[in-house]
Amino acid sequence: MAERKISNLSAGVRFPYPALFTAVKRARFARRRPAPQFKNFERGSPISPKAGGPLLIKMFTVYVLQSLKDYRTYVGSTDNFERRFKQHNSGRSKSTKYRSPFKLLFKEEFENSTEAKKREIWWKSGMGRRKLKEYFDNFNFL
Repeated sequence: MAERKISNLSAGVRFPYPALFTAVKRARFARRRPAPQFKNFERGSPISPKAGGPLLIKMFTVYVLQSLKDYRTYVGSTDNFERRFKQHNSGRSKSTKYRSPFKLLFKEEFENSTEAKKREIWWKSGMGRRKLKEYFDNFNFL
């Protein structure tokens, strides 16, 4: 075991490994500052609330696309719908690569990603697929 002296006031302190000494030393002298809390602020937003600019609220989108090639539907979610729709139509998405081009059947917007993911999972479930079919059979879209 290695004996290390933490300060002039303390005697020797035994550490099983030298790495533990540095971790204890860092923790002892680390500054503790609380992280700033911003409501409705997503990481990666181009304007920060500290800059004095407008606070941007990122919207998450759940969308349903229909392939014009085989008329099957695709359900997905994203935080940037325009970019994602271009990816689907250009063949850069692995799951829809061979079924492009697509048309948008509908989309829903949510304030946070957890609500959007829950809704996406519901649309992909059996009940959601039945509701989707029932809804669009009445309007003769599918």
